Amino acid sequence: MSARGHLPGLACLGLLLAGCSPAKAPPPPAPPEAQAPTAVPTGQDAPQLFGAPIDESAPEVTLAALLEKPQPYAGKVIRTQGTVHRVCQAAGCWIELRDDRSGKTVRTPMAGHAFFVPKDCMGKRASVQGIVELRPLTAGHKEHLKGEGATETESLLSLSATGVALR
Repeated sequence: MSARGHLPGLACLGLLLAGCSPAKAPPPPAPPEAQAPTAVPTGQDAPQLFGAPIDESAPEVTLAALLEKPQPYAGKVIRTQGTVHRVCQAAGCWIELRDDRSGKTVRTPMAGHAFFVPKDCMGKRASVQGIVELRPLTAGHKEHLKGEGATETESLLSLSATGVALR
């Protein structure tokens, strides 16, 4: 097949990423297996997996502990759980993960657009593995996120998800 046959698909991918990305250049595309849900055992309670498999040996931190005192976890890979409070309605490239007791949320981007979650996953239980980041958002990025439905744009804390399991 000639290179011309791939242009419409690449153009669509470019438009999708342009509609939901910060001002910096997007990272290289993820392998196809990272973009689609991973097959899981059958059963009503089996999770849908997105991104990399969750490493059970990574330290588990309660979402309440992370939200209360994130500094000790900065730059580290952790696992946590919560409820999907909001999700990017442009592409599914971020979620706001809510602690059910406090109602507080953490912004959780999908590893620089490496994978996406379903746009209709609000209210689902999520297990997330990712890197804890503490840095401010630019004014432009805050507006961009608000335009996609985000409410959590003032906190320095985010959890850059490398893997998400939804139930």
